[in-house]
Amino acid sequence: MEESAEASSLVVVCRGRGSVLATLLGSVSFAVASSAPCPVVVVKDGHAATVVGSKNRVVVGTDGSERAASAVAFAADFAASRSASMDVICCTGELSVPIVSQEELRRSAADILERTCASLEETHPQLTINTRVADGLPEPVLVDASTDAGLLVVGSTGRGHPRMMIPGSTAFAVIDGAQCPVAVVGGAVA
Repeated sequence: MEESAEASSLVVVCRGRGSVLATLLGSVSFAVASSAPCPVVVVKDGHAATVVGSKNRVVVGTDGSERAASAVAFAADFAASRSASMDVICCTGELSVPIVSQEELRRSAADILERTCASLEETHPQLTINTRVADGLPEPVLVDASTDAGLLVVGSTGRGHPRMMIPGSTAFAVIDGAQCPVAVVGGAVA
């Protein structure tokens, strides 16, 4: 962890004990991903050969927050450096307030994607960007999107104990279920 203070990113390998055992015993990968000052790429057993490029895109989830903007910037830099396309996904979540319609949630998500793309077009004009508004919670949507991706990028809210990720958080669920390496970006990208 001390070395990560000076690093532009950190790569850790996850042995994949399973989410229940990892929650009970703790996971080095989850702990590092939740507390490192730089982006952390978690590579699970079996995903080490995944290559990002023209055949395997970079997928990033955004909710429009500052942390998500850092994740989007990291994903764009990564995709651009490998001539890969990038998918930006914004999920509507579950409707928990009866006065907010699904259409309003979708419109809000579309606005987030529009602002995100406008920013990306300025910083990465050569990058091919696909956007998608997805109904539902981000965890299953992003895990599903990982099946044919080269890298999945998520932001970390950094909540909870500084040395472990909260079970149930988006980053925790995505690391556990993703079918490709996952980058967890916790703050400003250098």
